Amino acid sequence: MDIPAVSYEKVIIRKVIRRIPLPPRGKIIPKILFFSAIFVFATSFFFVLRTYRDCSSIVENHLKSQRWALPSTIYADAPFLYQGMPMRSARLVEYLERLNYQARSNSEVGVGEYNHKKDEITFRKHSLYDDGKAEPAVLIHFGRAAVERIENLDAKEELPAYELEPIPISNLFGEEWEKRTLVKYADLPKHLTQAVLAIEDRRFFSHGGVDLKAVLRAIWNDLTNRKQLQGGSTITQQLVKNFYLTPERSIRRKANEAIMAWIMERRLKKEEIFELYLNEIYLGQRGSMSINGVGEASRLFFRKDVQYISVTESALLAGMIQAPNIYNPYRHPKDSKSRRDTVLRAMKETGAITAAEYSQYIQAPVVVHSFDSRINLAPYFGSIVKSQLLEKYDQEQIYTRNLRVFTTLDLEMQQAAEEAIRAGLEQIDKIRFPKTKKKAEACLIAIEPQTGFVRALVGGRSFSQSQFDRVKQAKRQPGSIFKPVVYATAFEQYFANQQRIFTPATLIADEPWTFHFQNQVWQPKNYDGQYHGTVTLRNALANSMNVATAKLAVEVGLKDVSLLAQRLGFGNVKPYPSLSLGAFEVSPWQVATAYTVFANGGVKTEIRALKKVADAGGTTLERSQIEVKKVLRPQTAYIITDMLTSVLTQGTGSAVRQWGFVRPAAGKTGTTDEYRDAWFVGYTPNLLCVVWTGYDDNTPIRMTGAQAALPVWVRFMKKATESLPAEEFSSPHGVVVRMIDPATGGLATEDCPTSRPEIFIDGTEPEACSEHGGNWWNIFG
Repeated sequence: MDIPAVSYEKVIIRKVIRRIPLPPRGKIIPKILFFSAIFVFATSFFFVLRTYRDCSSIVENHLKSQRWALPSTIYADAPFLYQGMPMRSARLVEYLERLNYQARSNSEVGVGEYNHKKDEITFRKHSLYDDGKAEPAVLIHFGRAAVERIENLDAKEELPAYELEPIPISNLFGEEWEKRTLVKYADLPKHLTQAVLAIEDRRFFSHGGVDLKAVLRAIWNDLTNRKQLQGGSTITQQLVKNFYLTPERSIRRKANEAIMAWIMERRLKKEEIFELYLNEIYLGQRGSMSINGVGEASRLFFRKDVQYISVTESALLAGMIQAPNIYNPYRHPKDSKSRRDTVLRAMKETGAITAAEYSQYIQAPVVVHSFDSRINLAPYFGSIVKSQLLEKYDQEQIYTRNLRVFTTLDLEMQQAAEEAIRAGLEQIDKIRFPKTKKKAEACLIAIEPQTGFVRALVGGRSFSQSQFDRVKQAKRQPGSIFKPVVYATAFEQYFANQQRIFTPATLIADEPWTFHFQNQVWQPKNYDGQYHGTVTLRNALANSMNVATAKLAVEVGLKDVSLLAQRLGFGNVKPYPSLSLGAFEVSPWQVATAYTVFANGGVKTEIRALKKVADAGGTTLERSQIEVKKVLRPQTAYIITDMLTSVLTQGTGSAVRQWGFVRPAAGKTGTTDEYRDAWFVGYTPNLLCVVWTGYDDNTPIRMTGAQAALPVWVRFMKKATESLPAEEFSSPHGVVVRMIDPATGGLATEDCPTSRPEIFIDGTEPEACSEHGGNWWNIFG
């Protein structure tokens, strides 16, 4: 049975009192003095014992618990290297150095090191987990601007492909925005240990937690106004203060500090205390984020893992411990160098460096990596990831357990998207700002249609100015980018055994038209105010004719159009006539989801940002699955895609080719009523991108989708597809090609003055052109 702490203390006090001899009888004053002394002694002893118990409990609990709240890390998608991949060695070196890999002169590389020799690069990845497993050394051989061979040097085997280390893009912080990279004592360079000991606590490995000599020296220096290289507090005391105590100056706090330091020295080895100290110390800010520990500081200031820093860099970090903001090398380079030289002098005094080395080192300038205050490389994307995680995990897990969150983001595409948005808004503002006195907004989402992976996402002009994500949160009218849904509804009716068959060659009248609906009159008009007479459906879609599209929607049935729109992911749209022209609200995220159906052979793919979530030890907590649903026949999807290629060759999106994007692609411009929104949606066989531009308050942008959104799309896609293979859209079984007369929509004959190829779902081909005569053999191909 456990004895309560207070009872235990009383028992000890009673035993001590019994052993004290009583004073002579009959003398009152000695008795009073005697018992007063006993009372003071007992009270003091009780207080010290209780303080020791409380301090011991605090230290024990902290050492047993998780010492730091380590935020989860979000990573971009890890790129793969594969044999035949177009790439030069310099590009791989740039990628590795971005991950703080250090160059080595020989091929025997350690973790986070690489060797670049002629056409070969050898490197060994960092481990992403705390499981102690080492990554193999890998050799990449380049030839003719491409990856020629990949070899696992440890296993001595050739690899067809190899996954690189992913780049971290942000962290998920809780209430405390602290960032630290934990390092082990064994990984600390010797000169860093020597620098910290020389300036902070030279007798650390010999004292018991409190250094009385250092305390007396500090008092003497204060009394004589002499400068001192060391303070009176030991490293253990500083660690205790940082872990458990407030920075107040009082005798009670100093007493608690000394007791806790003494306790900690008996619970941990010196090396463990020193490791804790160098992982705990505050060493400055990166924007709103606090930098704690030498591991994170080394990455911030030098872009190196701590084991690779030099003597002068070690001295700089050691010198910052005393006053990180005063000796910040970015803000106060002169003070920072002066403090670094002071540390070097202390190292000379302790024998860590020689006098000659000291003279050499103090001549070296302070060199730090250029400061980047951004702590989130893709902030809008990071917010989406965070919201998805909070739906499945509690906040304590996300903010303190150092989860590894692997995403679908392609960092190079993300950078291309940000640059395209910046350049596009700059051009729009040159035209519109003088009139509106407002800055326009834009957003972009790019996905891989087969998987739904988000490859790039920019939710607005500036995340720091507005966290409103226009990709997922904004609801805007889609305008003409909805029109392909109308045409897809028409083509699908063939499979529903409808009497009328619609094909890209079907003729429709683009002329003034009035439609009566629920006691209302609707008169759609083309955006340019012109009418084009009788046209084919291909021509109507390519040139975004409103009247022709509206008439087609009514012919095929507004209810059928709205039902297909809902299956595509546009939401609960109503079967009103204006639906055909996109007169309802939808987010760019929904538009991207819907267009995966056209790009992906009739299959809708749900958009995904997460690939995998793992804990710090590497155990997989979640692995997302690709979710697909068949919405259209593959023949219908292919025909829509083929018609959308005409938008880029002869229609409203022809500026795509003029701007120099020559890959096989399909796309659609979109401009809403009164020019309030400008859209462009386009895709290649392996990448789909949606761009919206406009004003948040619905001020008309007075620019078409081709003028405002299309240039952003082209800038992004030219850069994003550089390393992707140029592929053609593959035709599914059941689609045939026939020559038609574009004037009549019938199969061309020898008498037709012009002809062009057109595609049809097998069995929907039209009859031969009767206006110019007909040949029976052309009917059958």
